[in-house]
Amino acid sequence: MSRDAALMSQVMLRVLYLLPLGFLLVRNAGDHSLFALPGGAAALTFVAGQVAASLAWITVSAEDAPDLIACAPTPIATARRAKLTAAFIPVAALLTPILAILIVLEPGVGLAATVGCMAATLANGLINIWYQRPAKRSEFRRRRGSSWFSTLAEVGVGVSIAGATGLAAAGQAWSAIPALAAILLLLAMRRTDAQIAQALRVAAR
Repeated sequence: MSRDAALMSQVMLRVLYLLPLGFLLVRNAGDHSLFALPGGAAALTFVAGQVAASLAWITVSAEDAPDLIACAPTPIATARRAKLTAAFIPVAALLTPILAILIVLEPGVGLAATVGCMAATLANGLINIWYQRPAKRSEFRRRRGSSWFSTLAEVGVGVSIAGATGLAAAGQAWSAIPALAAILLLLAMRRTDAQIAQALRVAAR
């Protein structure tokens, strides 16, 4: 990605979306504006998932040398974990100080936001694994149009997890309902390695 200035600028812009939300959330926690914290935690969770989805698409579907990786003497599961790790590191680096401060100021909200961000990031990463669609990195701007199903899935799961996070931050026990909805949606969407390979063969024709 460092070799493509345009791609880097687009990705960094999406990553930086997290900073204003994180700042507002921490400021509200410092001011003890409890009424604003659940919504902020939900928004941070949703944006974290969306940023992770963009980075996961780059590492999973816009790989520079997919044939070389496919021929490598490494289990495919190991390669996928490495790709997701590479996608998650920038998000984790930005979120860690924000969430750490939030946990100190408002432990309940901070823990809810931490779990929510982790869940949204992992869920959108898995969606990009299950519905990967090889493309050129130059097509980053158009990736949403070329993979509408995964886009809808990312939004649906992200909204569900964000809703659960906001309700948990507000101390509502029924936060389990949107959380369960997200889990059921992910289970319904899950693809096996064989299904992923078959989909990639069809897309390559």
